[in-house]
Amino acid sequence: MNTLEFKDVSYSVKTGKVHSGTVTGEINFNGQKRKPRIFKKQAAYVEQDDILFPDLTVKETLEYAAQFRLSESQYTKQEKADRVAEIIKELRLEKSQNTFIGDEKVKGVSGGERKRVSIGIELATDPKILILDEPTSGLDSNSSEVVISLVKDIAREKNIISVCTIHQPNSKIFSLFDKVILMVPGGIVYFGSTKNSLSYFESIGLQCPNHENPADFFMDCMTVNNRDEKSQAESVKRIDTLKNNWATYTKKHGDQYISHSRTTSDTSVYQKKGSEGEKKSQTGDQSEEEYNVTWGSSWSSEMFTLLKRSWVRQLRDRVVLVSYLANAIVTMLLTGNTYDVVGTANLCHIWWRSCQRGFCYTRANMD
Repeated sequence: MNTLEFKDVSYSVKTGKVHSGTVTGEINFNGQKRKPRIFKKQAAYVEQDDILFPDLTVKETLEYAAQFRLSESQYTKQEKADRVAEIIKELRLEKSQNTFIGDEKVKGVSGGERKRVSIGIELATDPKILILDEPTSGLDSNSSEVVISLVKDIAREKNIISVCTIHQPNSKIFSLFDKVILMVPGGIVYFGSTKNSLSYFESIGLQCPNHENPADFFMDCMTVNNRDEKSQAESVKRIDTLKNNWATYTKKHGDQYISHSRTTSDTSVYQKKGSEGEKKSQTGDQSEEEYNVTWGSSWSSEMFTLLKRSWVRQLRDRVVLVSYLANAIVTMLLTGNTYDVVGTANLCHIWWRSCQRGFCYTRANMD
């Protein structure tokens, strides 16, 4: 299993999105065994591919997400609208809020804005954990930096945990992360502060050249070189050394790397948050919250929201509407011509039945 596959499977397991195969082991959340009902409410997962409707605007997409996913017992219509306006402002989507998402046929928002819309859909539920799968894939360096900066600002402002995978970011984007986990096939080779990652690699004899992007340096150290057999053997040996060094370190010092040069002010935040988390897990808050978990709107409200969205999308697709109308007319003419011998008296009745058949065919296609 290569690193990308390991990452994808790991995310799917942690977020409870495994639909095939067998999962063994245990996943803990707040120091206790994860309970899917609570975890799905408190964790949001932004997938790598932006699955959005091209014929809806940015604002409409977020509004339907809020109407569908926010509970009616906790949020009024005005509060949901305010929540959408807040998300649009936080993600800097004011100028494009009335622009269609678009696709290869219809010009819409940019790639960076599409990714921010996907993030906004998940932020609508006020999650405690935000998980992003390669949020910078397919984006240029500027758009990537904007997305990561916004995610970091929102995470700090709302005091939520943000976790994301990213491949070979530039030095500016890499420095935006507070902590980093470096993974190779078969395990982890580093977990700790981003600014202390180079010092750890220096301590095991791997020096990053001057003016080189640290992320590129780490990728070179962790990637198998298949150029020739000699290079492959050397790179595999280097990766095994990285895993062994990290295993040795964790046995002596714990699961997270802490530099000796770290000041008290640097560690105080993590220590306070850790102590609060331990207290919560010891008091059993997770089990108490299980009874307070509320999901989205009522069944009737969800059905109305989906029906409304479906009709809005259908009315905007003029090509499909014209094809449905043409189909009904052709069916009417063919049926009328076939049964013309019945006389003019029954022509209106035949026409009406033909329209009904065309309407039923149209609804079947829409469903």
